[in-house]
Amino acid sequence: MKEIYASLGGLTWMFMDFWRNGNFYAVSFCSGTISGLVTITSGAGYVSPLSAVIFGIVGGSVCNCVGRLKFALNVDDSMDVFAIHCVGGLLGNILTGIFADKNIASLSGEIILGGALINGNYNQIWIQLKASLIGILYSFLVTIIILCFIEYLLRCKLRLNPTGELEGTDLTEHGESAYCFADAPEENFIRINE
Repeated sequence: MKEIYASLGGLTWMFMDFWRNGNFYAVSFCSGTISGLVTITSGAGYVSPLSAVIFGIVGGSVCNCVGRLKFALNVDDSMDVFAIHCVGGLLGNILTGIFADKNIASLSGEIILGGALINGNYNQIWIQLKASLIGILYSFLVTIIILCFIEYLLRCKLRLNPTGELEGTDLTEHGESAYCFADAPEENFIRINE
């Protein structure tokens, strides 16, 4: 069932790109669908179908906007990993604190206090935010430890050479551009056949 609501994230992302660029992109729909799935995952089993619609639409639109920031900040995030997974996950956790419904959870035998909007449990937003920040901190620290181990103990280089950084990881590591640059200025496009 959550896949239906995740598709709203795909439609939202795709129509936002269409509104800005006048074209429909399959990649926009796929990225939006993944953002919708990431956003609804924490609330699955705790929110009503109507709330899940909100998760999909809000997840698709917010992740799309954050994904566009990579062009303004000149960041190489070819698969919108940060926008989709970090922001979408954080957004989903917070929305769960708002829209969780104890009656929905009781259908699976789980007893919860519910969220802020449906059951008046405003403390749940703080609990969700705290858990999200702890998860982000833990992931960051463990990733730093793993990267240091790989770089300094195994002596593997993690950074691309300057040419690879300019062309992007897709082209230098995979030999193709996996994502369209719907929001990129024309001068950011790489012409392979010139």
